[in-house]
Amino acid sequence: MRGLVFMGALALGLILGSARADACSCTNFTKPNLAGQSEVVFTGRAIGQAGILPGTMRFDVALVYKGAVARAAQVQVGTGGGAACAGEFTLGARYTVFARDYDGDGVLNTNTCFRNVSGDIDPAEYGLPPALPAPGSGPGDLALALGAVAVTGLAALFVARSAGSLVRYRSDGQMGM
Repeated sequence: MRGLVFMGALALGLILGSARADACSCTNFTKPNLAGQSEVVFTGRAIGQAGILPGTMRFDVALVYKGAVARAAQVQVGTGGGAACAGEFTLGARYTVFARDYDGDGVLNTNTCFRNVSGDIDPAEYGLPPALPAPGSGPGDLALALGAVAVTGLAALFVARSAGSLVRYRSDGQMGM
């Protein structure tokens, strides 16, 4: 009986001790402080796990509030605070992500202390300027793509007409040059 009580107390101690060791301790930033601590702030859709680093999520970036970020961004989740601060992103969901490159490896880092937001934000609440479209998503890119299609079509038409002018039909139905 005494062994059973000892084992129960030991198990309870391990559970409580590990809960304290795994706790995530965050500074209570205001929204403007949070934006100020972030190197990059963007809104985008979580599109998958990235295979480069463990715990790295890929985002299709739509809006950029702060910093330089590509249309396809990778963010390592849970760094700069340990595994207990990892946080989660749901695939397909839209988030506003606050991040910085803690370890200087070129990959952004975030965790629960950054208080990433599900959906869009009001940038004024964070002291941020209005969002800009992510690189590769603006209307200028659409115009460029349509222009390229038009030029390609005109070139194809020119080539087809030039080739057709090399062969002429005579009035008697015979081909001639």
